[in-house]
Amino acid sequence: MIENVYKIFGTNAQKMLQEANGNVDAKTFQENGCIVGVNDASFEVSKGEMLVVMGLSGSGKSTLLRCISRLTDATGGKIFIEGQDLLKLNNKILLTHTYFKLINMCFN
Repeated sequence: MIENVYKIFGTNAQKMLQEANGNVDAKTFQENGCIVGVNDASFEVSKGEMLVVMGLSGSGKSTLLRCISRLTDATGGKIFIEGQDLLKLNNKILLTHTYFKLINMCFN
């Protein structure tokens, strides 16, 4: 389950996200030196289901998938796999568990 995931690039991204209380306006963030890559993404994929992420070039698809796979850290939100919030786990724990056997990505 993906809950309210944000990825905002910029030195003050975390602070701005906290101050925005989930109301992220990309233009306002850009005026303050930040780029919004993922804005409040939420969805659930049940066991046995497959999810396809489609969108225009530059719309944040790859950024979202990188957040889910922890190739980059999300600025906010929760990413649950088998009941564990991946954003709260450190890299050592992630590497010793089987979470990444459950995540497959194909960029085409």
